[in-house]
Order: sequence, then structure tokens, then C-alpha cells
Amino acid sequence: MGVVVPNFASSTEDRASGAQVIDGSLRFDKGSTQYLTRTPSSSGNRKTFTISIWRKGKLPSADEIILHAGPTLSGNSGYWDARITTGGEFKTTTGSTALSQTNAVHRDTGWYHIVFATDTTQASGSQHKIYVNGVLQSLSVDANISNTDTAINQSGVLHHIGSRLYTGGSQDSYLDSYISQYYFIDGQALGPE
Repeated sequence: MGVVVPNFASSTEDRASGAQVIDGSLRFDKGSTQYLTRTPSSSGNRKTFTISIWRKGKLPSADEIILHAGPTLSGNSGYWDARITTGGEFKTTTGSTALSQTNAVHRDTGWYHIVFATDTTQASGSQHKIYVNGVLQSLSVDANISNTDTAINQSGVLHHIGSRLYTGGSQDSYLDSYISQYYFIDGQALGPE
């Protein structure tokens, strides 16, 4: 996936709304059903990867997808996603199984740096890590999926930033946020540094 958003270097005041706007950020508007997609032509590492983003948005009224990868959803199986919940937790799931979820809730409307690091080759209890603003979060959910291939990085599988796709082509869980410096790192489970 690489870098989706250019450099997030400076902020300016949006004269129309009075809101802070970060140069190089993307605005995902839930009402406009906006999202980005990519389908890898060859598989990468499906067990170990890191997603790092900056996000600014309000507490969602419905779960919002940061990244979704997997076949078209049918019966909630065969996919992997990272999201922010209506309660303000950051969470990863596969199929209908929650993999990780922060204990802390994040309700501030300011910028958050969020890192989702996954390595299913590690021992139980250390496969999923979520960092928020440089701090490793304690998890209320930390599922063991030992040595499992996820849908991330799978050849021919659609990856969405900002939504997910259901059978029949309908989409849901649209992101309603600013996103900047979106990085996907293949084959490494990294920290916020």
C-alpha cells in the first residue's frame, strides 16, 4: 500500500469553517461515501505487518473502518480490519472475532497517532499491539491466532481505506475523519517510532 497521503508538515486555518486543516491530509466524509481501494497483485507477508496513521475526527455514531482487507463480506468471515468503535476504542477484527481492543477510550477530536502492529508468529498475548500517541495501550481483548495468515496482503483481495464491502456491492462503516501519513509496513511489527 505504501504511502497513501503526502507529507503532513504544517497546519493552516480553514477560513470557511474555522477548523484546523493539515496540509497533505485527506478528508473522508461519511455522507459522501468516500474511500480508497487497492488490490495487491502478489501476496506479501500475511502474518506480520504494521499500519500507522494520524487521525482527527469526532467520536463515531457507528464503527468506522480505518483499513479493511478481505473478500466480499458474506457471513462476516475471511476478512481483517482496523477500526474505531462508537465507544472510542481502537480495535482489530477478523471474521466475527475481535482480535484486539484498547481498554482506553479516545473521545478527543484532536489528532491521534495510531499504530496497529500484528505478528501472529509471536506467543499468545504479544501478537497484537496498538499504540496511541506513542503509548502502548493495554488491551481488553487480545485474541490468540497463532501463526495465522490474515487477509492483509493477500493477492487479489480488495483492501479498503475508509469503508468495507459487503456481498452485492453495498458498503458500510465509512470513515468520517481526516487521515494523514498513512503507512502500511509489510513484514514488520513496529512501534510508533
